[in-house]
Amino acid sequence: MNKIILLMIGILVLGFLVGVISTEPEINLSCPDYPEPEINLTCPKLEPIIIKEDCEVSLFKQMANNLDNEKEYKANKYDCTEYSKELSRRYEDEGWDSEVIRTVVDCDNGLLDKDLCNQFEGRHDMVKIDTIYVEATSGRIVSPKDYKGYGLR
Repeated sequence: MNKIILLMIGILVLGFLVGVISTEPEINLSCPDYPEPEINLTCPKLEPIIIKEDCEVSLFKQMANNLDNEKEYKANKYDCTEYSKELSRRYEDEGWDSEVIRTVVDCDNGLLDKDLCNQFEGRHDMVKIDTIYVEATSGRIVSPKDYKGYGLR
């Protein structure tokens, strides 16, 4: 009998709560004195990035470019061998451990002048510093995507 009374009291309380919850007035959170904000979801216009010609170039790259600008390439007189030896010496003077390496280039890959490349049977000297290779005749740092074409691993 006590259980039935408790059950009935529970049902009455539950019914009261449901009635109270369902009869709550709506709460309006709008602010009539302030207009709704406008949100612009369009992409901003981006200005192109312009690389200035007078940007600072690293000493490493500058040294390679300087040699290329100072010397004129002459096959069998001042070619990749002499360029590489001179650039390696300059890097050593600045404290970089460098070495001249000889590779065998695929002359058909377009990285070097095909006639000159074939004249030397693809043999080509360049400078290596750690894992960086420098094409001494042009001052170009060799990209890993070009390693195969230069006969590098």
